[in-house]
Amino acid sequence: MSADPVYHQPLTAVTRVFFLAGAAVTLLAPYELLIKPGVPVFQLGMIPFWLIAGGACFVGLICFAAAILGYAKTVSFDRLRRRMVLRADGIFRITRIWSYPFDRLGAPSVRSDSSSDGPTTYRLEIPIEGRRRLFEVAAFDTEEKANAEADRLRTLLGR
Repeated sequence: MSADPVYHQPLTAVTRVFFLAGAAVTLLAPYELLIKPGVPVFQLGMIPFWLIAGGACFVGLICFAAAILGYAKTVSFDRLRRRMVLRADGIFRITRIWSYPFDRLGAPSVRSDSSSDGPTTYRLEIPIEGRRRLFEVAAFDTEEKANAEADRLRTLLGR
């Protein structure tokens, strides 16, 4: 009998730096649109620039929050309790845990994700009763690995 499957999806330091860089770039918009031109900003003609700068600040704050509060995801399958447990761990000891009984899980499937930015990845997904979207369990570099893990989960779930 093999060990219960556990899949980790960390949020690396490089990803956090990427989000911080995105936040910094978007927060330059208010400076470029409102401060740098040297015109009075409190006039009717500046309303579109205020809207654009406000939208850029909103996107920047979301990127900043993702960098600071983003979490690493761990998905585990407990054979004895017949549950899938999703644990999200963030910095500042922020932890969220979701648990789904095997009865609410469908048959695992593999989806090919071809990106123009890098190599093709293969995503192991599982339907959960009551959710519209498929839940991504893990991502793999090769289709063989993804299919092997999907078969392993199908056997575990009895699908």
